[in-house]
Amino acid sequence: MLGAPVNGLVAQLEHSNLPRNYEVALLDSSGRVFASANWEVLDSKLFDGVKPGQPGFFEARSSSGESRQAAIVPLAGSDFYAMVSAPTPPPI
Repeated sequence: MLGAPVNGLVAQLEHSNLPRNYEVALLDSSGRVFASANWEVLDSKLFDGVKPGQPGFFEARSSSGESRQAAIVPLAGSDFYAMVSAPTPPPI
């Protein structure tokens, strides 16, 4: 349990002048995603590559099939991560 409303935390982070189409979400160590319009659960193969307590970067298809890039960082003292994702830019 985080001890704070997840949606309130995410809403506050989303007002930090991120570019349009970027999303801030939280996820737990099982890959379950909270407060996201793009994922409910990360594919287990993706999340298996994330080392506990370490930041990670990946590209994956969202629930709607959109290709997105994401960076995750562990939150101090817990099994939760903050995730920022954005649509994958088109190839040059």
